[in-house]
Amino acid sequence: MNSDTPDALGALVAAHEAGREYVIVTIVRASGSTPRTVGAKMLVFADGSTAGTVGGGVRESEIIDAACRTLESGAPRLMPVDFYEGLKTGKGPVCGGKAEVFFEPIAPRRKALIAGAGHIGFALARILDTAGFDVMVLDPRKEWASNSRFPDVHVLSQPWDDDLSGLGLGPRDVAVLVGPGADADKEVLNQVIDMPLRYIGMIGSEKRVRAVFESVRKRRADSEIDFSRVHAPIGLDIGAQTPGEIAVSISSEIISVFSDKV
Repeated sequence: MNSDTPDALGALVAAHEAGREYVIVTIVRASGSTPRTVGAKMLVFADGSTAGTVGGGVRESEIIDAACRTLESGAPRLMPVDFYEGLKTGKGPVCGGKAEVFFEPIAPRRKALIAGAGHIGFALARILDTAGFDVMVLDPRKEWASNSRFPDVHVLSQPWDDDLSGLGLGPRDVAVLVGPGADADKEVLNQVIDMPLRYIGMIGSEKRVRAVFESVRKRRADSEIDFSRVHAPIGLDIGAQTPGEIAVSISSEIISVFSDKV
């Protein structure tokens, strides 16, 4: 075990518990004279901060930049690192070896807020839970939003207009508005439209959507609101009719957004 591995592993545990995104950088192959040997690890966080080291200097700065790009893409990768360059050019490291570095991006589970525990919300919660989201179902109607009906997700039996800021929704998360009517939708949209979410979707006819947008706009008379962020009509056009089919179309749209297909 490398001498700084316990520090990196301790930072990994702390990052996981805090729900932070990070990249595990590991030297998987080395030849010649390299500053660190196979197995050396470093954690790189989204802000560029690190724990541990895989060598220091110019090459490590390049590795940190590459790790941040890896975190953005979400795809693991291998990167060759040439430590001969300093010998050739007089700049950078002069170790004279080569290494391969593996980048493993780690991100907490994405969160999905489903506002509405009706038939569509019920079906959608099951799909998104299976797809790897931490699902929260919001609905003040206790006959609909109960732990017995939603045993595998977090149920929020609270008024539509209760403060949602404590849910910690961020850029990797989604909000789906499938409430029983426009009154529910406008209260939830009034909050989530300000959150840096990856996806916001709202069900309803064009008339209902316009009414919700207008209600939120009037409430925010002095604010600029980007309603173009809201997917309405919601879901991919697959000819869905039943609640289960509509839930499939919504979840398909969410996955398409995350994979930059729409």
